[in-house]
Amino acid sequence: MVLVPICWLVLTSFQDPLTQQLTIDNYRSAFTQPYLLEPIVNSFKMAFAVGLIAVAVGTPLAWLVSRTDMPGRRLLRPLILAAFVTPSFLGANAWIFLAAPNSGMVNNWIRYLFHVNHPVVDIYGLGGCIFVIALYSIPYTFSFVSATLELMSSELEDAATTLGSGTFRTTFSITLPLALPAILAGFVLSFLEAIELFGPPAFLMIPARQQVMTTQLYLFFSQFPPQIEVAAAYAMPLLLVTVTLLWLQRRLLGRRRFVTVTGKGGVRRRMALGRWRWPFAILAFIPILLSVLLPYFALLVVSLQRVWGKGVFAPGNLGLYWYKWAIFDNPTTRNAIEHSLEYSAAAATLAVIVAPQAAPERYVRRAASLLLLRPAEFIANAQDLATLEGFVAEQVPHYRAIRAPTVIITGDCDRTVSPKIHARAAAALIPNAKLIELAGIGHMLPHAAPAEIIAAIDELAARRANGD
Repeated sequence: MVLVPICWLVLTSFQDPLTQQLTIDNYRSAFTQPYLLEPIVNSFKMAFAVGLIAVAVGTPLAWLVSRTDMPGRRLLRPLILAAFVTPSFLGANAWIFLAAPNSGMVNNWIRYLFHVNHPVVDIYGLGGCIFVIALYSIPYTFSFVSATLELMSSELEDAATTLGSGTFRTTFSITLPLALPAILAGFVLSFLEAIELFGPPAFLMIPARQQVMTTQLYLFFSQFPPQIEVAAAYAMPLLLVTVTLLWLQRRLLGRRRFVTVTGKGGVRRRMALGRWRWPFAILAFIPILLSVLLPYFALLVVSLQRVWGKGVFAPGNLGLYWYKWAIFDNPTTRNAIEHSLEYSAAAATLAVIVAPQAAPERYVRRAASLLLLRPAEFIANAQDLATLEGFVAEQVPHYRAIRAPTVIITGDCDRTVSPKIHARAAAALIPNAKLIELAGIGHMLPHAAPAEIIAAIDELAARRANGD
């Protein structure tokens, strides 16, 4: 899923389109023409700005929701989730309805209220694209940082408060430095999301005659004949920056240890904002207003108008005409809706089936997994696999004779050692055996659920010590 497409992309970037011989002419064509360099600069400007905005807004939001007594925090979290699941290209479409220079609702409201003849806001261009993508990248930083802050004990903050530190000084000197890994992860993910997006730049930058790398790649394929090899070479910076950022993140975080040593219990208390509670609450809901409430309002109002330019209050202009047209009358849009639902359901199902659990940090190196590829080890494992079934069958009759306290732990998603065939069957045969099935866990139990394994061992040792 990863290596084959990447290798094919790299190979294609070095191939001559006619002879298929290896050449660097594709790179020369892609990176020596000025009109092709501007989209690269625009892409990095956009991605860097989006990452900064996502961190600058998402981190305070996470702190307000997770660590303070700000009013409305329980409502804020699901609304941020609504922004997270809203496609950014849908948000771009909504902001065209809101802030297009000639027909946008915001400009129309300003013209009506202040009698201004020229447009005040214009969503088209690089600035508008940064604004829209940043709105829908804020939830990345918020999710990472809020999860970190909610697991963080308040003892260090309490100690700082006892020594006379104020709320904001404690936050900037203790709380946020401990959340630095999550903040960096939010920036990296927002940066990568922005630099790889196609929808918002296509909606907002192409009308302004501006390009980024993704829209320029589309132009390579839409030309006749398609410049596939040049497009492959042009895509290399996207690949390199992705790999570099992920490596840099691991490098920076790998030099530091983010471990908090606290007392037993890990008490978590919310900071009192005092007179700042309501001002912060108002500020916290502004990103939600811009990313969820206003865009969804615009989409709903426009979708209910038969003719957009007539206005909401024009006689007979409001109704469900376009819903009926899209779902029942037009087979093209109906098929598109059906295909979208089918593809998303199939992709989600496939991801659940084949997606492995996340490996612990440096797992491959620490487990010396590459040693399994040595010829002697490989042959020995193959022999074990061939004789395993007969060996296990010989042991089954002896299970009933086991008298030692026994705990059998399995993951219900284990496809290597079936819980039904092995763990459940063994628990039914061994007297007084306790069966623990861990939901959502696969074969590597000690790595995926170490806390549960330790707890089961401690319980077993306690039973043994008590003579049970």
